[in-house]
Amino acid sequence: MSVSRNPIYTSVTGLAMVLSLAACQSDNEVAGALLGGTTGAVIGNQFGKGDGNKAAIALGAIIGASVGQAIGASLDQTSRQRVGQSTREALATNQAITWDNPQNAGGAARGVTQITREGRQADGRLCREYLNTVVIGGQQEQAYGTACRNADGSWEL
Repeated sequence: MSVSRNPIYTSVTGLAMVLSLAACQSDNEVAGALLGGTTGAVIGNQFGKGDGNKAAIALGAIIGASVGQAIGASLDQTSRQRVGQSTREALATNQAITWDNPQNAGGAARGVTQITREGRQADGRLCREYLNTVVIGGQQEQAYGTACRNADGSWEL
């Protein structure tokens, strides 16, 4: 796994577009759009070279924001907390972690976070790619992310 490429400029541009699209939405939708946009930019960074890579990052950010916004609109605060907790536990244990919230405001919600790949950055930090699968009212959505462990043991998304 190569985590050393740094698409910050293009990611920021893509996220600026995401923010402008999400400005009039609820807090859940904005949080989902930001997470989805970031995840999409990271995934987009894996494709193309030069200008093609920049386009893939921007497109990934836009698509990810759209999916993330839909998920965020359907997840209540408790479900978002459970997604976050399952992500932290999966990163720490390298195990699949499931959660559920039958009382979710958008319909019953459940999900699983699982590690899909592991590698090291150029500076030696351990990094793990993960997949969050969320099912809300029978509809499944997926979001990918990457986190690297800091010297203090915390995980940086």
